[in-house]
Amino acid sequence: MVYWNSTIYITPTGQPISALPLVNGVLSSTPSAQTPPVDAGHSPIISANGETTGILWQLTGGSLTAYNATNLKKLWGSGRIVTLPHFANEVVANGKVYVGTINGLVAYGLLP
Repeated sequence: MVYWNSTIYITPTGQPISALPLVNGVLSSTPSAQTPPVDAGHSPIISANGETTGILWQLTGGSLTAYNATNLKKLWGSGRIVTLPHFANEVVANGKVYVGTINGLVAYGLLP
């Protein structure tokens, strides 16, 4: 799970990623947005400019996918990265997304 902008995003294995809004401290049981079903994946993360331009990043089956955090529409997919360790996670820092691999680090971001 990950939290951003009064919404909790859940990623159950083999199910869609779902955005569940928090309204007055109560978690909605009806998603405000969903992706198509995704394979088993690692914990998602959110990158954002405060409360705007949120991107949900999901590492699944050796590839990294970016979704618009507001409507969960796919923005970008990396294709297969390389072999990932069992507990791989992605990290967002300084406008880039970093993914640790078995023998290195892959960084994604805009070119200057």
